[in-house]
Amino acid sequence: MADETVAGNQQPAWLSVSGAAKRLGVSRQAIQNRIKRGTLETRRNNRGELVVLCPATGGATLQTAVAQQTVSATVAPDPPPAARQGVGGEPDSQPASAYHQLIETLHGALERQERQHRDQLADRDRHHREAVEFWKERCDSAECRAEQATAALNDLVNRILSVIPAPQSAEPWWARWLGGSRRSDIRGS
Repeated sequence: MADETVAGNQQPAWLSVSGAAKRLGVSRQAIQNRIKRGTLETRRNNRGELVVLCPATGGATLQTAVAQQTVSATVAPDPPPAARQGVGGEPDSQPASAYHQLIETLHGALERQERQHRDQLADRDRHHREAVEFWKERCDSAECRAEQATAALNDLVNRILSVIPAPQSAEPWWARWLGGSRRSDIRGS
């Protein structure tokens, strides 16, 4: 592809989804998921194809690039060594406490997500149980209506059969038309 770069030259470039997946060492689905989440910038090229702004990673994979972006966005860079020393040349515990606070924040976020996930699963299970009960009731009522319809149909058939007279004889029509059965003539003689 014309807009792909050589592996050694890892400058930001607009690549196809497949090209971005190759460059970053992940699957096309992973790139598409990133696009859906909005972590990768996209646009349409002149041919109307979707292209992705592939970040300059210096040969790193997408996971390391995203991890670096996440860490740099959430954690302040380490201060220079001179700034890390406290009073009397002792190392300052402030960066460590910042990391501990970040860890606590991440643990809290993880617990909230796990709780939310459990709640979603419980809601889904409840909805499934309600749907099963609903359809059981619908099936039961449909079976009941089918049984009632069958009983009404059988009653109607019996009433119709009681109104229709039973055949007088078992002779064929042509024999009745001729005025008698030839069998009776043969038997009678």
